[in-house]
Amino acid sequence: MVYTGRMNRRLDGYENPARARENLARLERVLSATSVLWIADLVGEQPDPDSALNTLERLVSAGSLDEARLNAARDVAHRLLVLLGHSPFLARHILNLEDPLAYLAALPALEIERSYDEFLADARATCLGARGDDEPDRAELMHRLRRVKYREITRIALREILTRDVRSTARELAWFAAAMLEVAYRGVRLELERRFGAAQLDSGERCGFAVIGMGKLGGEELNFSSDIDLIFVYESDHGKTAGGRSTAITLHEFFTKLSHGLGEVLAKPTDDGFVFRVDLGLRPEGQYGPVCNSLPACESYYETWGHTWERTAWIKARPVAGEIAVGERLVASLRPFVYRKYLDYSAIEEISRMKRAVETDARKTVGDGGAWNVKLGVGGIREIEFFVQALQLVYGGKLHGIRERSTLSALDRLAFSGLIKTRDQLALREAYLFLRQTEHQIQLENERQTHALPTHPRDLERLARRLGLQDLGELEAILDEHRAIVARLFSSLMPLSSAAGQPLEAEEEEAEISISGVFRDGELAQRRLDELRSRPSSAFHEGVRQRYPGLDRGLWSEVESAADPDQALLYLSEFIRVLGRRYNHYRFLVEQPDPRRLLITLFGTSPFLSKILLQQPDLLFHLLQAGTIHQRKSKAEYDAEIGEVLQGDAALEEQLISLRRYKNEEVLALGLADIGESLAPLELNLGLSELAHSILERAYALSLYDVRPRFGTPADGTLLVFGMGKLGGRELGYNSDLDLIFVYTGDGRARTDGPKSITAHEFYTRWMQRLISYLQSSMEHGRLYAVDTRLRPSGNQGTLVSSEEAFLRYHERDASLWERQALIKAAPMCGDTDAAQRLGAVIEAIVYQPIEADSATEHIRAMRQRMEKELAREVDDYYNLKLGRGGVVDIEFTVQYLQLRHGHRLEAIRGSSTVEALRALTEAGLVERHASSDLIEGYTFLRRLENRLRIVHDRSIERFAAQGAPLEMLARRMGYHRAGRQSAGERLLHDYQLKTRRVRELYEQLVR
Repeated sequence: MVYTGRMNRRLDGYENPARARENLARLERVLSATSVLWIADLVGEQPDPDSALNTLERLVSAGSLDEARLNAARDVAHRLLVLLGHSPFLARHILNLEDPLAYLAALPALEIERSYDEFLADARATCLGARGDDEPDRAELMHRLRRVKYREITRIALREILTRDVRSTARELAWFAAAMLEVAYRGVRLELERRFGAAQLDSGERCGFAVIGMGKLGGEELNFSSDIDLIFVYESDHGKTAGGRSTAITLHEFFTKLSHGLGEVLAKPTDDGFVFRVDLGLRPEGQYGPVCNSLPACESYYETWGHTWERTAWIKARPVAGEIAVGERLVASLRPFVYRKYLDYSAIEEISRMKRAVETDARKTVGDGGAWNVKLGVGGIREIEFFVQALQLVYGGKLHGIRERSTLSALDRLAFSGLIKTRDQLALREAYLFLRQTEHQIQLENERQTHALPTHPRDLERLARRLGLQDLGELEAILDEHRAIVARLFSSLMPLSSAAGQPLEAEEEEAEISISGVFRDGELAQRRLDELRSRPSSAFHEGVRQRYPGLDRGLWSEVESAADPDQALLYLSEFIRVLGRRYNHYRFLVEQPDPRRLLITLFGTSPFLSKILLQQPDLLFHLLQAGTIHQRKSKAEYDAEIGEVLQGDAALEEQLISLRRYKNEEVLALGLADIGESLAPLELNLGLSELAHSILERAYALSLYDVRPRFGTPADGTLLVFGMGKLGGRELGYNSDLDLIFVYTGDGRARTDGPKSITAHEFYTRWMQRLISYLQSSMEHGRLYAVDTRLRPSGNQGTLVSSEEAFLRYHERDASLWERQALIKAAPMCGDTDAAQRLGAVIEAIVYQPIEADSATEHIRAMRQRMEKELAREVDDYYNLKLGRGGVVDIEFTVQYLQLRHGHRLEAIRGSSTVEALRALTEAGLVERHASSDLIEGYTFLRRLENRLRIVHDRSIERFAAQGAPLEMLARRMGYHRAGRQSAGERLLHDYQLKTRRVRELYEQLVR
């Protein structure tokens, strides 16, 4: 092989270029020079190219890979090389496979998070037979479970490497572990029942057994080398087995054998490895107690002997296998043990002792060779977990909302309940995610149960590259920042306030509040503070301060910590003004565990939502007391609630005002969930869409009631409303217009039967004009929605409503391709269901007529280019996340182009939702899985960015500044913080450019 300068440059990323040349020379004996060149390039981009290339050469030499298979499945080969370059542990597994490419190609979809049910179905089919009637012996069951383990771990690891979605990895590992436990339980119990007979209660009923997942398994936060912490429990000791090939035994004996069998099946090392290490140390009496206990024995133990550390452990407890109902009974019965009804003063010293014990453990376990321990070290994962659990333990008795198993979900709830500052919540969240990602990459290297950073600089450099960082310096800077924040917050945990119901923070000094350096306009901030002090009803007035001591300092502290302190102070001032003398709200802020942080977080984040709250100052307290902030309601729930809100014979105007008030309340609830990240971006968009649909239906009915008394109704026919665009795709954002088209059935010349008879066409026109007016009119509490009807036939030049005949004639004869493209999103919103389904089917047939490929490509590309050039208005200082290069429209056009191209033969891809359609296109083989994953990731990121922009403003907004203070503010609202040398804004911009560049690349590949 002749090595040119070009090849030498390809070897720059290798630690041992000479060895790499030897491996490439061996490859060229089997593969073409072209293949060797792209392999050298791709492998060189990996964190550990030397190891990857060495393993690849061994696979090729062994005959496991050849030229034809590599070129026939480039996307799968890409997965293989990425895997080899990230995980020597999985590389060793790949070396043992007969056909690695076929193995990787058969893995379930990487871009979609698998559910517990999917894991369970696959594991049962493989281990117990398709119908669950296969009864393998224990050795065979162990072999099958380990085979499933390595397949799924390979897939989850690849997904982690490609998406860096730490939360998804942790959930999938926990769900997978639960599925394996369930299959193992079924297999071992069947084996024991053949020997000893069925385990029965004295009543003759089957005795239930449950596996309780503790720790990271219970919290759905498992890592790649985690032990699974388990507690085994069975219903009762009153009973025995029925007798089988052996004599009958007691229930305790039976379930002890079952518990030991589960441990062996899962944890015993064999030639195939192990499934999961099992730790039973959290059971009653720990290592000295029985391996399993009956429900009454468990309850008696914790009632009599339970320690504070055991209360902490049970925060994460979750039944994961066996008879789940049995486990739920135990969890429910121990809830009063875990969450004391009142603040438990005796627990405070115990928490302090546990804190000191953690610090001692951290000093003892600093890692191999003195390396810092990501889990146990000062500023590590355990300190974050302990910080969260301590607050839950103290306040969970009164605040049911903070009873969360997941660390990140609990952090969100603690912030919303006012027990921690939003700034601290976001900092701990980011630290936790980065430390968990680091932990995953350490463990993926060799499947070692270690949490220590490597000690050799070369290994640390590789770790930095696995984490997507530039170099070791950046890794050290980010770790130092996170460790410092975590350690500071962990150390501040004590002392706890001695007053029940007060926030967990040291008493503040009785010092005069003054303007700090966090405000952009210090003079204006001082004037607002002076005004607050002078207003008699203000929390900052001397009289109110004496009545509610500490409230003013608490509010001021949160203002200084807000994402935008100037904005937070402005809206706090306005809020106190409109609140007036409603001192019960001040009492609520003082006596309850401090929702003031939620209030100031809102003011510092969203003028749009703050204005809603200022119109209805009681709304926040209503939402907090109702406990609905963290939930996304279904359309059925919205329908039912709107029915209750508009009950009675209230005047039309009062009903419309009530509808506006209800909409504001629900948008505020969704927005608060969005700010706290308890709703994913696409879940938020779905919630806003379902709310809009329900309101649209109610306005449709109200407007009919308004026009019918005067004009009557036509004898036959009905009026249908179709949602288009984001409404039709159930992807609505804040302040989105409703794109609507109106079509009626029947004869438009027929007359109505009312006092003033008019034609049906005129009647439907008046009806829809009234509907639009109801939606758009500004009344008390604002307007409902802006309406856009430009997607109707002939656009603004066409009639507002169309007859079915005219609508179909236009789209069959005169419509442009872009109008067919728009109809992909058409979804029935209002009107007769049967008529809407019938017309919807006809519309679908029109949209998905066969289309000439070159013409479609040219049309889509020309329209996209024009939008980017004339509408996006991108310059160096501003990006357009929707219309700009690599923006949302690139993804939507890619999906819609493929739907138009192939929808005539593939009904499964005809969805109106962008993500659902993209997944269907992937299953149909029209988009490669890694490309689909990148597009979905890009779409989710861009929609979240759009949500963050729109939550700030009371208008639709797509452009954002690429530098300066506005970018920094946006980045903080997105959850970014400074890391090492990069500011929050620079990190956001880096991610934006990376994702949009990849989106545009895929658009160019797929729209052709």
